[in-house]
Amino acid sequence: MTCPVAHVIFDQLAGIFGISPGRVERWRELGIGGEWADSLITALAPEVGVGIAVEYFRHLVLAGRELKPNVIRYTDAAGLAARFSDEMRGVALAAVMPAAVPELKVVPLAVQARGPAFLPTPEDLHTGDYVLGLPLRLVVRREALPALLPLVRFMGGDEGAPHFERAGVVPLPALRQTKQLLAFEKGESCCAGK
Repeated sequence: MTCPVAHVIFDQLAGIFGISPGRVERWRELGIGGEWADSLITALAPEVGVGIAVEYFRHLVLAGRELKPNVIRYTDAAGLAARFSDEMRGVALAAVMPAAVPELKVVPLAVQARGPAFLPTPEDLHTGDYVLGLPLRLVVRREALPALLPLVRFMGGDEGAPHFERAGVVPLPALRQTKQLLAFEKGESCCAGK
């Protein structure tokens, strides 16, 4: 059965993953009823040293606090996929969804209970609406741009996309990628603003 959570807020994530006064242990504490209500929430997070997602999460959501000792750690998408089963009802911090488990659901995130919730789509990440995104910026000296143009084309094109996806980097929306590449080719600044 797919996770019945419609969206989650920062305080709930902090209660699920972190050592905090507002501990969230069972699904009913997220407003979920039915057969999930009394089930424990299994929390999963990347192992230390596997990307920066967990440290960024600790900084932004947990305000530097540690993860609960019972958070299950994984090292890659295959390891995360292996943790999910029909019986396991969990929430995972993941930069990339494991393709091997199609029934997994990305849950929209809101900063506050009454605020809008957003998914980590390229558009919402680029505008900053999905607040757990961490921008990746390419900065080069203007005079070095001609020599670096092949690299920039690779990074912003279809060839580079699979490499970035494996690294957990979500590309810019297609139109924005095109605009940035054109700006680079003209030698213009393309990264100012959103």
